[in-house]
Amino acid sequence: MARARGVLVFSTLGLITLLSPRASARAQDPAPSGVLAGQVLSLPDTQAVEGALLTISLFSRAPDEPARAGVQSIQFRTDTEGRFSVPLTPGRYSVRVEAFGFEEGHWPDVQIHAEQTSEVSFLLDATPFRLHEIVVMPSTYGILGDPLVSGQILTREELETQPQLGNDIFRAVAQVPGVTTQDYTAMPYVRGGRPREVLTMLDGVELYEPYHMKMWDGSLSIVGVENVSDVDLTTGGFTVEHGDASTGVFSMRTATPGSDRTSTTVGLDFMSSILQSKGTFGAEKGAWMVSARRGFLDLVFEITGRNDEEDLHPSYYDVFSKVEYEIRPGHMVSAHLLHAGDNNHGIEEDSTVYVHRYGSSYGWMTWEADFRDNLSARSVLSLGRITRDRDGADYWEPADPPGLEVRDQADFDFLGLRQEWRYQHTDQVMLKFGFDTKWGQAAYDYLRWEKAWIPNSTNPAAPGW
Repeated sequence: MARARGVLVFSTLGLITLLSPRASARAQDPAPSGVLAGQVLSLPDTQAVEGALLTISLFSRAPDEPARAGVQSIQFRTDTEGRFSVPLTPGRYSVRVEAFGFEEGHWPDVQIHAEQTSEVSFLLDATPFRLHEIVVMPSTYGILGDPLVSGQILTREELETQPQLGNDIFRAVAQVPGVTTQDYTAMPYVRGGRPREVLTMLDGVELYEPYHMKMWDGSLSIVGVENVSDVDLTTGGFTVEHGDASTGVFSMRTATPGSDRTSTTVGLDFMSSILQSKGTFGAEKGAWMVSARRGFLDLVFEITGRNDEEDLHPSYYDVFSKVEYEIRPGHMVSAHLLHAGDNNHGIEEDSTVYVHRYGSSYGWMTWEADFRDNLSARSVLSLGRITRDRDGADYWEPADPPGLEVRDQADFDFLGLRQEWRYQHTDQVMLKFGFDTKWGQAAYDYLRWEKAWIPNSTNPAAPGW
C-alpha cells in the first residue's frame, strides 16, 4: 500500500445542507451536513498536485455502525493549487487519491461531523511510470525509395507533392531530424557540422562540387531529382568505407529506365527547364537515359526588375546520361556521365566588373555482379575534372583602363577505383570488404594587377602624375 499521511483539523462553520450521496426516503428531510476540505501535496517537497482525482465513499452513518457495501461514490479533482472542498452528510468515509506520476493514496476512515469542516492534507509519494512505447529513431534515413524500415520518412510520392525550391532533392533532407538548411543554400548542416563535412556520393562516386551557384553558397544541387531512384542519408554511425566523413553521408543512386518504350519528357518550373529522354535496346537487356536542365535565373531577374537595382546575370546547366546493359544474368555494366556548368557576370555600383565560371565533370563505369545468392561484388572506375575561373576588374572611370584586375583559376583532376564485396553467411551475419583508391591533382593560378598613380617629381617635361 502506498505511504500516505493525513492531518485532520476541525473547525465550526455555519449550517450547510446537502442530500446524502445515497438516495433514501429520508432525503426529503434536510439533515445537518459537514464539509470535507483540504489540499493534495507531493512528497518530499510538499508541492501542490493539480488535477488529482479524489474518490469518496460513505461506509457508515455512525462510528458504531457496521460498514455498508454498494454505496455510491463521489469523484472530483483538485484545483490549480491542489485544493478541494465538498459538502457531505455526517458519517465515516473512505478517501482514495490518484494522480499521474504519484503512488495511489488511501485513507480508510475520515469522519465528517455535522456543521463542521474537516480539513485534511493528503500527501502522495512520487513514483516512476512505465511508458507503453519507446520509439528509437535510426541514424540512416531513406528518401525517394519505398519504405523498408520505420526510420525512412520520405518517399518519391511525398517529395514530388511537396514544394521544393528548384525541385532540389538536397533541400528535402531538411525534414530529417538533426539536419538543417537555409533559404539561400542547398547545403545541409548535419548536427551542427559544416556542409564540407558531409560526404556526397552518386552511385559510389564522390561528388566534390555537387552544387550550382557557388558564388551564392550553392543554391541548388547539380543532380536533378528526376535522375535519382533513392537516397540514403546517414547522420551517424557510418562505417570505414565512407572514408573521413565526420558528420554525415548523403548517398544517391541513379534511376533505371523501366519501360520498353522510348519516352521524352519536358518540364518547366519557376527556375529551370528540364528535358529527359529514355528507352531500352537489345531486347530490353539494355537501357539508356539522357537528361538536360537549364536554369534561367537571369531571365527571372529581368522579369522581376532585379537587374534594375543590380546588374546580375546568373545561369546554370547540367547534363546527365546513363547507359546500362546486362551482359549475362546477374551481371550488369553501366556507363555514366554528369557535367554541370555555371556562369555569372555583373557590374556593381562602384563600377567593379566580375565574371565567374564554374565547371564540374564526372564520368564513371560500374560493374555489378551476383556470383551466387550470397556473394556479390560491385566495381566503380571514375574520373573527372573540376574547374573554376573568376575574373574581376575595378575601373576608376568607365572609359579608362582598369585600375585593379584580379584573376583566379583552379583545376582539379581526379581518378578513382572502388570495389565492394558482400558475403551473406546467414540472415544475421554478413561480411563486407573492399577497397577505395583515389588519385588527384590540383593546379592554382592567381594574378592580381594594380595600377597606381604617383606624382612626378623628377621630370618637369613629363605629366604631373
